[in-house]
Amino acid sequence: MKRITTAELMADSEGYDRLGRFLEGKLGLSFELTARNKALFCSRLASVMNDLGISSLNHWVSSLAAETDFRGNLVFQQLVHAVTTHTTHFFRDPDHFDFLRVWFRKRLIDPQKSKDGLWRERIRIWCAASSSGEEPLSVLMTLLDCVPELLDRTATQVEILATDVDPEILDQARQGTYLESEMKGISPEQREKYFILANESRSKTEKTYQFLGKYLKWIHYFPANLAEVPLPVRPSFDLVVCRNVLIYFSEDQARRTVRELQKTLLDDGVLILGLSEAGFTTELQEADQLKALLPSIYTK
Repeated sequence: MKRITTAELMADSEGYDRLGRFLEGKLGLSFELTARNKALFCSRLASVMNDLGISSLNHWVSSLAAETDFRGNLVFQQLVHAVTTHTTHFFRDPDHFDFLRVWFRKRLIDPQKSKDGLWRERIRIWCAASSSGEEPLSVLMTLLDCVPELLDRTATQVEILATDVDPEILDQARQGTYLESEMKGISPEQREKYFILANESRSKTEKTYQFLGKYLKWIHYFPANLAEVPLPVRPSFDLVVCRNVLIYFSEDQARRTVRELQKTLLDDGVLILGLSEAGFTTELQEADQLKALLPSIYTK
């Protein structure tokens, strides 16, 4: 079977536009790309299509459009993996974590309400676009570093949900393994406290580190599509982190998603978006449904 090329996909305007409409409807993603980004995108698509033996975008979209349930659909999952971006690293945007270090202490510690200071029975956190796991692990390390009392007390339940639309990247996140080059942002103290050298390395040239299982089990990973209404999670979160994903949505979809994220918060909960995503909150701020605490950090 003839292999399809990136150039052929770039020239297939009809198929590309049809795929874009399909994915915007299913995932909310916008495909208004620059020529350079379109070339990179089509290169990913060509690789997946050749692996699956798919000859044209129109044929691919037609077969997917006939489906009514994409759970467990491996062809759709491979498409999602090809079209989604997974750029991330530990403690990305440090100002957000500076805020969390203060906020976690205020949220959980009050000596007047409890003998050991911890007075809340539960804290619920949702990392809504967790990719390969660096973000939820960064949130968990920040929480444990600034509220170490949680390690000695079972009465306070910590629930961290980590979701992504791509099941394949979630499988990687569940492993909790990272190459040495992916450990940037981790302090020596955190590396010593939360990681060990993995028994099996992911690379022949780099060390691989394993996040300790006794901490990794605090995070629950599962697939979720942020374009769904209502969102597929149980609400009442103390903290929702959804960073650097709305920029890939159409503007209408990004605003809809922010409205739905706001609904999942407790009345005094906090929402953290990416630094370039503040514009999607304007309507909710004008309606007094969100209040800015800091740039890209909001509360009800």
